[in-house]
Amino acid sequence: MKFEEIRYFSIQSGNPYFDMAKLLPNSKTLDECLEDVVSLETEDAYLNLNGNRFAISYKYDLSVFFDDLLEMVFLLKSKKAGQLQQFWPSNTFNVDWQLSWSEHNLDVSAIFDSVGSIETGAKINRQVFCISKNDFVAEWGEILRVVDDKVNRGDTQKLDCDQLGRLRTLIQTLEFRGRLYQNG
Repeated sequence: MKFEEIRYFSIQSGNPYFDMAKLLPNSKTLDECLEDVVSLETEDAYLNLNGNRFAISYKYDLSVFFDDLLEMVFLLKSKKAGQLQQFWPSNTFNVDWQLSWSEHNLDVSAIFDSVGSIETGAKINRQVFCISKNDFVAEWGEILRVVDDKVNRGDTQKLDCDQLGRLRTLIQTLEFRGRLYQNG
């Protein structure tokens, strides 16, 4: 596999509005929580890959794959080496991630389906690249921090304590901030 040089990879986490009062009584997981409490008209997160920006909706994308995101970051943090295929079936951020990592480096093959660049409207079918494992984790960690901060402002007693505990434990292990948040 030929790896493209990544000149720029970042995730802008945004500042989405969460209304925890809208948490439905039968919602137990963070995925369900996100779908319930994130406002329709709020900020998205943005993944920037070599100048191609992709919107990631907290309400419609993260609510579909938040648990998978937690698992992906957990595996990258806890295992020195490994492989993972992670498919995120959201309608607007439909990506098949194939990850292979060693202690410091991460090889990524990302197959984008039904995902268009915000700036160009172009479809990016496949990106294959190598990146520092810590940098990749740090970028996704910003989204985890936003979700934890927003959910923590409400009544979390209804939510799955194990999943919420796993999120908070994982955040405590994050050593680095995403590149847009290193000075904050």
